[in-house]
Amino acid sequence: MKGAMQLATMMAQDPGKAVERVESVEERRERLWDQCSGLAQEPDILSRVEAVLPHTGYVGESKTPLNLYLGITSRCQPRPISTLIQGPSSAGKSFMLGCVLKLFPPAASHEIPSVSPKARAYGQEPIANRIIGLAEAQENVRQ
Repeated sequence: MKGAMQLATMMAQDPGKAVERVESVEERRERLWDQCSGLAQEPDILSRVEAVLPHTGYVGESKTPLNLYLGITSRCQPRPISTLIQGPSSAGKSFMLGCVLKLFPPAASHEIPSVSPKARAYGQEPIANRIIGLAEAQENVRQ
């Protein structure tokens, strides 16, 4: 949205200059590939993720956050997987989710602090290709 506002401002000031500054799809793809190609071509991405986890503040077993990482990564696939983190109260589930989400852009997730059976029907937030973080579900929703 911020980019659209900047483009609108530039077009209002000097329409010709604004058109010159618009990045083509190919240029954007190339720029983004330059930023991520090292990781994208990594033969063992999960080892890299495991090495980075302590820098997010997470220390503990790595199986659960790595599975969560894979689940979040699948959000852009045609059939993304669902991931559920369960455990006793105060076990660090939300903290672990927050640490793993630091490895993704903010737009990759949408957190819902509490949910009722009709929450999604009335929600306005777009959820395509995003992970939905439900902090606490009511008991009748978990069935």
